Amino acid sequence: MKDLKKANEDSGEPSMLQVIRDEAGAPLYAVLPWDTYQDLAHWAGEAAKAEREDAMDAAHAARLRARIDAGEEELFPSELIEAMDAGENPIRVFRKHRALTQVALAAKAGIEQSYLSALETGAKTPSAKTLRELARVLGVDMEILLPDDDEPPGDE
Repeated sequence: MKDLKKANEDSGEPSMLQVIRDEAGAPLYAVLPWDTYQDLAHWAGEAAKAEREDAMDAAHAARLRARIDAGEEELFPSELIEAMDAGENPIRVFRKHRALTQVALAAKAGIEQSYLSALETGAKTPSAKTLRELARVLGVDMEILLPDDDEPPGDE
């Protein structure tokens, strides 16, 4: 080993980093302060963690895409989510999305149209049974039909 050289010798500023080179001048080792080494190790660990998380996210996205392609999952237009975020009743939002009238949805869910109208206006809260039937007919999870206040379903 030929010599110890300062890493910043070209800049003219002192450096705590030293490079050990071979006879041909090629770098072999870097000598640096322990705090600097710990910082580098920390950031290397963070980068590796982020890379693992990215790989897991990509795998999850691929599984989800396969479920969507197989018809096991459905994507909803942003307008539906925006309407519900704006306070529109989720039952009404998904009924319209499925191009169903109140009469048609009520008949398929085994309830009266007037009761469905009261659910959509918030005048009544559906029972768990009714909510389950509406979700089945609309092809969504029950939870998505719950109002934002997350009140438990009431009685019919």
